Amino acid sequence: MEETKHDKMKYRLADAMKNCMKKMPVEKITVKEIVTECGTTRQTFYRNFQDKYDLINWYFDRILLNRSSIWEKVRRLMKVLLISFII
Repeated sequence: MEETKHDKMKYRLADAMKNCMKKMPVEKITVKEIVTECGTTRQTFYRNFQDKYDLINWYFDRILLNRSSIWEKVRRLMKVLLISFII
């Protein structure tokens, strides 16, 4: 699946959030700090997310989707190997 420009910005914002979380707890992080870390604007942030918690939820969803995709590939590979072994 190819990432769009929109997706890339979301990942940049998520990286900025992760960097901010290394310095302080989530409760103390502001959108201004996230966008400063990212090098973008508040308008761009709010075009992509409702608030910092929406950003966190989006990022965790992506992690879960990527992991389930990996497991699906492993499952298909195991099925092919099993069929090859039986034949």
